[in-house]
Amino acid sequence: MERQAQEIASWGENVYVKIPVTNTKKEGCYPLVEKLASQKVKLNITALMTLCQVRDVVAALNPEVPSYVSVFAGRIADTGRDPLPLMTEAVDLLKVSPAAAELIWASPREGVIKSAGIV
Repeated sequence: MERQAQEIASWGENVYVKIPVTNTKKEGCYPLVEKLASQKVKLNITALMTLCQVRDVVAALNPEVPSYVSVFAGRIADTGRDPLPLMTEAVDLLKVSPAAAELIWASPREGVIKSAGIV
């Protein structure tokens, strides 16, 4: 993944490399995120489902490098849990580096958006 990420990042300044929070072996990708972020690779860390994952990703990111943290709120809702409290706390965690990291509410579902008062 590291080699591919570096290749993709070389394509342009506007490229963000998408890295899943876990790999196919169910291992966390935090060391890879930290390494790529230290090399100033812009990242989109995706498929996050827990607040612990958000904390670990935020800790691995470089606060000076733009990045996205993509929490699968819709998938969380599919499990019967309300994603809104997690997303609210994720916003607070990302305030550590507000200029560099942005939160993405991924895989939205109509019911979740309505219950959050967005629609």
